[in-house]
Amino acid sequence: MINGGCSDDGFDYFRGWLIAQGKRVFMLALAEPDSLAEVDVEMDDAYNQEMLAVGYDAYFKKMGMAQRNYATARNAGSEYELSEDERRALREEIHYASDINRTWDEVSVGAMVPKLFSKFS
Repeated sequence: MINGGCSDDGFDYFRGWLIAQGKRVFMLALAEPDSLAEVDVEMDDAYNQEMLAVGYDAYFKKMGMAQRNYATARNAGSEYELSEDERRALREEIHYASDINRTWDEVSVGAMVPKLFSKFS
């Protein structure tokens, strides 16, 4: 809604923007999506494609890899799997809105996130 649409790439870049807003904004958006109406952003500015590659960029820089090999980078993380306790702690920290999986369309979205709808429609 903030970006006026939701293509596959557009949603990915929105996720990058949301991550870049920090943990508090990100976690609150999961629990209460309408809270994003309080974030200082102009319509069509909530994109951050570069954020999605930060992990890869850090890995390539750290390893001194001029040639980017994404398969190598993906596999490198496999030796650092989270323990079950670490996974559980992360899951316990995340709280989703009760209707997170609700089906929506352009007509019903205004009732789901009225502040966002008012601000960006």
